[in-house]
Amino acid sequence: MLQIDKIYLSVDSRRKIFKEEPECITDVVVELRSGERFLASFFCYAKIWEMKKEFEKSGKFLAGTYFWAKDMVLVDNIERGTIKKIVEHLIEEGDFLDVFRRISM
Repeated sequence: MLQIDKIYLSVDSRRKIFKEEPECITDVVVELRSGERFLASFFCYAKIWEMKKEFEKSGKFLAGTYFWAKDMVLVDNIERGTIKKIVEHLIEEGDFLDVFRRISM
C-alpha cells in the first residue's frame, strides 16, 4: 500500500506571502515514503461556480459552457485536514493513481 510521507499545498505559500485567505484552488503534491511525487489540483465547488460566471462574461470555455483542468479534484474546502483525509481515502480505495499524476522534481 502507498504510504504518505508529506503533503504540500500551493495555497500554504500564498497564505504566507499575502497574509489573507487565497482563492479556493490549490495544487497538491503528495510525496510518498518511496520518494515518488504526485500532483493534482483541488478546486472548491463554490469556486467552479464563480469561474463559470466569469467565463460567461469573458467568453472563455465557450462562454462557460464547459470547464476542464488536468488532474482536477472538486472539494468542499481546501483546508489541510480535509485534503489529507481525501488523499488517505483515495489511497485506501485504490483511486489515488487514477486521480494524481506522477511528477519528477
